[in-house]
Amino acid sequence: MNSVTGVLRLSNEEEWLPKCLESILNIFDEILLCTQGVQKDNTIEICKAWSSKHDKVKYYHYEHESRPNGPGHDNQPYDKYSRAWFYNWCFDKASCEWVCKWDGDMIAMDTCKSWFKKAIKDNACLCFSGIDVVKDIYHVGDREFCATEIRLYKRANYINGKNSEAKEPSTLRPYKIIETDEPLFIHTKWAKSNHGFVDASWPKDWKNNPHFQKIYERRIARKEHKWNLPKCLLDCWHNEN
Repeated sequence: MNSVTGVLRLSNEEEWLPKCLESILNIFDEILLCTQGVQKDNTIEICKAWSSKHDKVKYYHYEHESRPNGPGHDNQPYDKYSRAWFYNWCFDKASCEWVCKWDGDMIAMDTCKSWFKKAIKDNACLCFSGIDVVKDIYHVGDREFCATEIRLYKRANYINGKNSEAKEPSTLRPYKIIETDEPLFIHTKWAKSNHGFVDASWPKDWKNNPHFQKIYERRIARKEHKWNLPKCLLDCWHNEN
């Protein structure tokens, strides 16, 4: 398998970050943990502990706090405070031939590595999604899956973007793309305690906004999902409950 760098842009991810890292430690050849601005929890301490224990794990801190991106945050300048600038700063530190965009609230499924091998063998980008679990990890809310997007790609096949949406890789060169027929990670955003899942781009009065109220309800259990959970997550859950 050709070498792959997992790039994690992190912000207040202490709750699920250790399990995330446990799940990807044997998948990636290099893991970059990148925080920005001020962290309100122990994310930085966790990053430093893992980087000191594992040679393949490297920690970087971006001193600036990037502006929110997404709906309502269009037409921003491309500067050191833009989300696209921060994302590109992270990706530029990767040293492997292949790069995978990963998050601190994503826990890899046990089938994840085999899909990566298939994509790299076919010299193709890999497009995949994850399961939006709620607090008990066996159920999902109104939305079973998070967005499907290209997350694994060859470094030479993306162009650093300057758009305010920061949809990295902002522009992919024409390239073969494989889309998985199963989710490759457990997405724990809606399983976070308190309001740790609330996005930085949400308005301060989001509780009074019907649009954000509907998104908030994704954390309410609606049905049991059918997917097998990764072993590292099951071990953790059984030990704590």
